Amino acid sequence: MILERLFYTGNQKFFSAFDGLAIQMQKMSKLLHASVRDGQAHAGEHLREMEQLEAATAQQIRALFNELGRTLITPFDREDIHFLATDLSNIGRSILYITKQIRNYGIDGRNSITEIVLAQTEEAVALLAQILNKLKDAKTLSRLTEVCMEMRRILNVCEELVDRESATLLHQEDDEFRMIKMMDHYDVLQKLLTNIGSFVDVCESIIIKYG
Repeated sequence: MILERLFYTGNQKFFSAFDGLAIQMQKMSKLLHASVRDGQAHAGEHLREMEQLEAATAQQIRALFNELGRTLITPFDREDIHFLATDLSNIGRSILYITKQIRNYGIDGRNSITEIVLAQTEEAVALLAQILNKLKDAKTLSRLTEVCMEMRRILNVCEELVDRESATLLHQEDDEFRMIKMMDHYDVLQKLLTNIGSFVDVCESIIIKYG
C-alpha cells in the first residue's frame, strides 16, 4: 500500500510538470512565430516576453529535476525523464536565441524560409504538447507513435528547406556580412529542429518500453 501511494504520488507530480511544460512550449513557439510575422516594429517587445517565458520554463524544468532526485518510484525510467526535460530545456533556449537573433540581427523573416519553418515548428510543438499531455494514459500510449511520425515529417520538411536556403545563400549572396549573419541564423534554426527531433527520439523509446 505504501509503495502504491508513492507510485501514484510520483506519477501525479511528474505528469503535472509535463502538462505545465506543454503549455509553456506552446506559448514560446507561438511567440517565436509572431516575432517573425510581426516584423522589427515589435521585436523588442517580443524578446522581453520571450525572456520571461524562457525563465519560467527553466524554473519548471529545474523543479522537475529536483522532483526526480526526491522521488523513489517514477512513471518512466529516470533516464527517460531526464532526457525529456533536457530536450525541453534545449528547445526553450533555442527558441529564445532565435528571438534574440531576430531583434539583434534585424532579421525581417516575413515571407521567407524563416517564417515558413517557424510556422511548421509551431505545429510540431503543438504535437509535442499533445504527447506531454498524453503520457499519463498508459492505455493509449502506443497511439502516440503516429504523432511522433507526423513530427518527424514536419522536421524533415523544415530541415530540407533550411539546407536548400543555406546552399542558395552560399552560392548567390555577395554581401559577406549578410551571409555570415544569415548562416548563423540558419544554423540556430537547425539546432532547434535537432532538439525537437531528440525529444521525439526519447518519446519513441518510452512508447516502445511502456506502450
